Amino acid sequence: MEIKIARTVSIVFNPLLITTWFFLVSLNLPFHFSMIIPENARWMIIGLIIITTFVVPLLLTSIFSFGMKKLSKPDEREERYLPLAIAVIFYFLTYYLLKVFTWLRWAPFSGLFSGWLLR
Repeated sequence: MEIKIARTVSIVFNPLLITTWFFLVSLNLPFHFSMIIPENARWMIIGLIIITTFVVPLLLTSIFSFGMKKLSKPDEREERYLPLAIAVIFYFLTYYLLKVFTWLRWAPFSGLFSGWLLR
């Protein structure tokens, strides 16, 4: 029973999903920056974040790590570099896309993301 609970907590708080949870909560709380963003733009932001910080890094890590014996639990230090590098690249891609897409009037929100990312 404890193993199932531990695995569930491990999946829910996966480092690739933390950003998604942060933005889901931030966009649904009644803050000024989240209220000025239109509803369809909120869903576009969430979709962009899910795709660029979870789906694509997970797929690329799976593809590049196909030859490794343990993808989910890398034992060697060298096996951890590739997933980390892929995640870092796509986190910065997400940051860049949120900064570029100011035409959707997300300027306060992209500032929040940049402050959170660079701390």
